[in-house]
Amino acid sequence: QRFCFSDISKKATQKCEANLKKEKLIAEVKNGSMFAPWKEEKFDFIVESVSAISEPVANVSPWYNKNIPCEAGLDGAKLISEILLVAGKYLNKNGKIIFPIVSFSKTEKIINLAKRKYKNVTLLSQKDWPLPETMYKHENLFEKLRKKKLISYKKKFGIILYTSYIYSAKKK
Repeated sequence: QRFCFSDISKKATQKCEANLKKEKLIAEVKNGSMFAPWKEEKFDFIVESVSAISEPVANVSPWYNKNIPCEAGLDGAKLISEILLVAGKYLNKNGKIIFPIVSFSKTEKIINLAKRKYKNVTLLSQKDWPLPETMYKHENLFEKLRKKKLISYKKKFGIILYTSYIYSAKKK
């Protein structure tokens, strides 16, 4: 089997190479944005992990900082949509893509796009997570985004919970 990894961050690809070497694993690692490193390639299986989170949420979160930008748009759907729109041309017949999203994005928009472009869009896993305490001071921002139906979250016993989802989809 052949394994390939890529990332826009040179630091991330270097870390990947170091981890592969440490574990005595062999894979092809390239640096570049989205599918740019794989122009003429086809795969049976793609696992993507671009940001699918509303930029205003990312900007106040501990998950992102000045060195890790999030350019996913107000509704968090921009980057994942770009991936879903073109990933099919990089998949072999019956190939699959796995993609994670979080409820701090417009999940319905992302899933509807996936259903238009792929078959058998399936939820593989979902989990609720507590919002980090440092983010509670931005609750008004989250509420504004939720009222505009750009993100969603739950409140339970005074705790804000967001949800992560992992989907798979098969090439049409």
